[in-house]
Amino acid sequence: MAQITVSWEPKGRGRIVGLHRSRSDHKTWSLERLFCEVQTAGAMGFRGFQLFGYYGCLPYTTPMSRDYLRNFMEIEDISLDRAELRSLMDDLGLRRNLHIHRPFFVRHMLDEADDAEFEDYQRQIVEGVQFVQDIGSDLVSFHPPYMEPPQWWSTSRSYNHLVKYRRSFDTRTLERLKDRFAELIQACLDLTTGSRVRLAIESFPPPISVFDDADDLSQFVRRFGPRMGVMLDTGHWYTEHFDLRESMLTFADRLFDIHAKDGFRHAEEEGDEDWEALLERETSFPIGDGDINWALVVETLKEIDYDGMMNLEVHGTAASLIGSRLILERLIEGDDFFEDYFHQPDQNTTPEG
Repeated sequence: MAQITVSWEPKGRGRIVGLHRSRSDHKTWSLERLFCEVQTAGAMGFRGFQLFGYYGCLPYTTPMSRDYLRNFMEIEDISLDRAELRSLMDDLGLRRNLHIHRPFFVRHMLDEADDAEFEDYQRQIVEGVQFVQDIGSDLVSFHPPYMEPPQWWSTSRSYNHLVKYRRSFDTRTLERLKDRFAELIQACLDLTTGSRVRLAIESFPPPISVFDDADDLSQFVRRFGPRMGVMLDTGHWYTEHFDLRESMLTFADRLFDIHAKDGFRHAEEEGDEDWEALLERETSFPIGDGDINWALVVETLKEIDYDGMMNLEVHGTAASLIGSRLILERLIEGDDFFEDYFHQPDQNTTPEG
């Protein structure tokens, strides 16, 4: 899985293009792998790099988080020299931020006596704030609580299983979960008072998320001050039939970051399939390979004066990554040909009126 970071900044500092991860087939992450990825970004001409927790930037301290990660890859216990990493990225002219790719499950929020995972997630966000300050950044993004059933990895992992599990929570319980998550967020903000680092919740949609829609997530982040916002994941959001344009207009000034990837709508007849396999087939495509109207996405971002980054999170070759970056660049620049070509008459992002 690769992520390219594209940003435009109205204040004149220029558009920045960066690479999150150059390859998707590395199953072991180490200090050597991290520095190789950073150097690859520089060698390929990118001007930014988005780190994430798997690189060993943050400790995965509890048994649950370690066990979860073993489903994907092995991670070496490393001692990361943040000054050395910052120096390398400065030398390569790379801007940077951090995405904490770490799960947090609602079952650990229901029982207030079960504080280990709650405290661990809070600790990772706070340490993430310190980490990005140390490497010269100002943004940490992370996942919302997952509505993942117990024994998820050893039982049915179908989409319909997730739907049924989420429906087992009544409105009062869902609101209690959000209040509990709000306690965690407020504690993180209080512990980092005085920091310029902003926090952003990734817009995972239901049935995996506690949040119902863009309005629900927007109202949640607006419980807090201006340091709290949203990272919109276009692929995940689109596959669940949410309107990207309307969502961006809803998030507006609280939209801090974007995971950009193309995709397709989820079909009802696919409900019995493995949820993650379904995501692999319906999202994470290079820009232009799915159904998203990217010209209208970029047009809407300009309309709300969005000045954050677009992190391209796709599965593909180096050529497809670079091609996706170029498409986004041309759209940002207002290239007439690209605007006409990528202004697909798609229902996911329709103009007002």
